[in-house]
Amino acid sequence: METSLARAIRAEQNDRKAVTDDEKAMAYVSQIQREIIQNWSRPPSARNGMQALLKVYLVPTGEVVNVTLTQGSGNDAFDRSAVLAVRKAERFVVPAESAQFERNFREFEVLFRPDDLRL
Repeated sequence: METSLARAIRAEQNDRKAVTDDEKAMAYVSQIQREIIQNWSRPPSARNGMQALLKVYLVPTGEVVNVTLTQGSGNDAFDRSAVLAVRKAERFVVPAESAQFERNFREFEVLFRPDDLRL
């Protein structure tokens, strides 16, 4: 009986840790979104419905090492502005914990739209 109780307690602790890790990751994501938005200069040609999907690559220090356009909007100025917003950040605050960084921040996608920005 003690063994099954101990397993149940460990399982619940692991579940709590997973929720906490997800919450921590979302806090970092929110900060990254704010930084990108601050750097983004919307071109005059941006229209509702346009979007650009970017892939962002970081090193463990949070430094941006590459940004690629994976799906363009069809508007070069809009696409360039999206890439430039990420590059201007140069470095993001990311988790110090290696496993969490690798899982969530080594590479991620950013979806740019004129009306909002979602990670």
